[in-house]
Amino acid sequence: MVFSAGCSIIADNPRLSGDDLVAAVGRVLTVTKLDVSAIPAVFRPTFDVAQLFPPHSAAAAGLRLEKLVAARNRIRTVDAANLSTAAAVSTLRSLDLSGNEMTTLGDGLSLFRRLEHLRVDDNRLTRLTLWPGTTFRG
Repeated sequence: MVFSAGCSIIADNPRLSGDDLVAAVGRVLTVTKLDVSAIPAVFRPTFDVAQLFPPHSAAAAGLRLEKLVAARNRIRTVDAANLSTAAAVSTLRSLDLSGNEMTTLGDGLSLFRRLEHLRVDDNRLTRLTLWPGTTFRG
């Protein structure tokens, strides 16, 4: 585990719980880049990327992430309903969801107003909705 000003790499720690991760990262308010690759426990039980940003969590509310790498975590969805209260959605510029189990990428992306880079390779995508009302099918 590496914590430094601006960047945290916590990847490949499969026994780390989501609560512990959010609490630890939330204490370092200067973290803008977070790599949580291959830590599927963080995203249980729903396997939604929003599991990283639990509602009513003071630690999650303090996160001002610009880059999130959440590859290889069995994530199945990016749900707008679950992300709407997450403070990180207003600051995130880069999101890596490669190597997960998503079949659709829905309206949750529309909340990431500053998103410039999205990586979703090596998933099972059959439908991609980048903003409400626009769907691409594979």
